Amino acid sequence: MEYVGREPDLVMGTAHGPGYSGAGGLGRWNRQEYDIADEFHTFAVEWDENGISWFYDGEHYYTLTPEIVGDREWVFDNEFFLLLNLAVGGQLGGTIGLDTKFPANLYVDYVRVYQRAP
Repeated sequence: MEYVGREPDLVMGTAHGPGYSGAGGLGRWNRQEYDIADEFHTFAVEWDENGISWFYDGEHYYTLTPEIVGDREWVFDNEFFLLLNLAVGGQLGGTIGLDTKFPANLYVDYVRVYQRAP
C-alpha cells in the first residue's frame, strides 16, 4: 500500500520482487474524489497461495497472481514482515517542497494480522 502526498487522492497497491522492483513494480492505483489524508481509512491486503488482493475502505481494487508475474520469480511463498514507513522525497515522492513542514507525522490507529486456520 502506497500513498504519495503530492497526489492526495491516489492510493496504490504495488508488489515488488525480482524483475519487478522500483518503478517496475506490479500493481494498480485507485483514485478517489477527495484528499485521502483528511480522514482515517481502512487499507487491507489479503494474501494467499492464489495471489495478493488490495482493498481500500472495503472495496477490492486489484489482485496480483503468479500468472501476472509470468516468467519473473513469484517470491510471495515466503515469510514476510510488516513495515510502516513515512518516507519523504525520493523517486516516488518527488522533490520536497520548500513549504514542507517538519516534523511530519504518520497516524495509524491499528494494524491487524489474521491467518487462516489450516
